[in-house]
Amino acid sequence: MKVGFALKITLSVAFVGSAVTVGYFAGSFAHSMFGPGPETDYSSLPDEPLDMEALMLEYHGLDSESTDYSDVFEPVEAARIAFDLFSSSENHFSQSSGEAVALGLVHQAIHSTHIRQGNDFFEESLSYSGMVKDALRMYQDGDEVVQYRGVTSSDMTSASFEKDGNLYDVDEYVDLMGRTLENPCNYTLDYLSVLDKNEFVTTSFTKNDDDTYSLVLALDPILGVQGYVRQMKTISNLASYPSFDYVDLTFTLGEDLSLISMNTHESYHATLASGIGSAISSTITTNYFTDVVIQIPNVDESVSYSAI
Repeated sequence: MKVGFALKITLSVAFVGSAVTVGYFAGSFAHSMFGPGPETDYSSLPDEPLDMEALMLEYHGLDSESTDYSDVFEPVEAARIAFDLFSSSENHFSQSSGEAVALGLVHQAIHSTHIRQGNDFFEESLSYSGMVKDALRMYQDGDEVVQYRGVTSSDMTSASFEKDGNLYDVDEYVDLMGRTLENPCNYTLDYLSVLDKNEFVTTSFTKNDDDTYSLVLALDPILGVQGYVRQMKTISNLASYPSFDYVDLTFTLGEDLSLISMNTHESYHATLASGIGSAISSTITTNYFTDVVIQIPNVDESVSYSAI
């Protein structure tokens, strides 16, 4: 499994995560404003994948107390190591909070959660605005994923979900959503998908005075979202894949490159099947926790958002 290709913005996620979640609610925002925008072709894209086995072998051969990882690894390598460390923890979770804005007028709040408990995986995304009160839950057990739709409460502390969900095998789910729940990142992170810079940020990886690390990635707006856009088109009933202007990821990593937080800033245009479209920008912050047991809730139980 490749780690780091997707927490969600089912800002909506996230997906995103991810996280964990802008993609999911792109269609809801697009209801609010005007006509279709540009279309982007995401087929037959080039890639230059990382050799994660060799990279993790090199990482585990270093001493975190005496090593400045920014002298050893490239920024994208550090990001993939961080996601690999997070994913390999048998009990972990992340929570996200953010906002998406359509044409600077319509504001939508988002919460999302990603949980791994042993071999079981869970994601939830909540969204609320004057027009949108959408909720989505996914449960993965082995090779099957069950997805439930619901309605978010006004205070965004809970949601009510349909009793009957949609069942997918993992191959079907990846075709629809671009990733499985085992993968906590919505974005494609490889040597080609990370730019040296864009108009807002410069890709960088530096060690801080407190021994944490700051990592900034300027993603290619096509190569970096090729899996993420599947999720956005499927869930939001879009006429075509959304077109991105930019995606910036800013991480805080621990002294051992463990994930602490990720801030996402992105801008894109999404068009509904009806032809209505909107320019959308979003910001989301995700906090990550490992080696902590969080019980996966039943579909009629609420998730606590105390970690955001």
